[in-house]
Amino acid sequence: MARLTSRHTAARLAGAVTAAWLATMGAAQAQLPAPAPVPGTTLPPASTAGAPTEPTPASQVISASYSSTAGADEGDTGFSVLPWTRRGYFGIDLGQSRYSTGCGFGGYRCKNPDLAGRVHVGGMFNRHVGVELAYLHMGNADRAGGTTSAQGLNLSLLGRLPLGNWQAFAKVGATYGRTKVTADALAGLPTGVRKGWGPGWGAGVAYELGRHSALVVEYDRHEFNFQGQGRRAVEMTTLGYRHQF
Repeated sequence: MARLTSRHTAARLAGAVTAAWLATMGAAQAQLPAPAPVPGTTLPPASTAGAPTEPTPASQVISASYSSTAGADEGDTGFSVLPWTRRGYFGIDLGQSRYSTGCGFGGYRCKNPDLAGRVHVGGMFNRHVGVELAYLHMGNADRAGGTTSAQGLNLSLLGRLPLGNWQAFAKVGATYGRTKVTADALAGLPTGVRKGWGPGWGAGVAYELGRHSALVVEYDRHEFNFQGQGRRAVEMTTLGYRHQF
């Protein structure tokens, strides 16, 4: 009888020790930190249902993030014929010009052209700064019994200020021009052809008719070299149309 009692007591003591050890191990496991993620994967979110979830590859996470960022700027990109630019455009402008060249002697007719114009292409580096390339023909002016004309290529740096549907802009650059002067021999005006560089600048406003088109009013001033007269300014005021890609 004494042996049975001793065995029963020993069994109860062993059971108590085992239960205490299991409780201690469970508490220790609960305090262990979460395992670190394996490089190239992301840990799945905690699931209340306890269902296992496969890790998402890091390449998919990066790709999704890039796509959302690129999509936000997609409307600001577009085709341009000028290198290193975007949101390209082209336009045509017609108007009148005014020459500051001489009219000679003898009361000959001295009249500015009735028509002058420009065709141009451009592109933007960002929303406010761009570049523009234009061909200019300042028209034929009646001078000293002949004609005076100027034409050339202009390259300008452009600055824009968006104002809702309106845009104000200004530009400054250089013009490589060709001039030709003819006159009556008695007018005393030097004649001939001259070529060379001169400064040019302009400013204006544009009204957007839609996403791809706008009406433009612009004033330009370019300096050309004229035979026997040196560098003289030719001004031009135009109304034009611009199409944006």
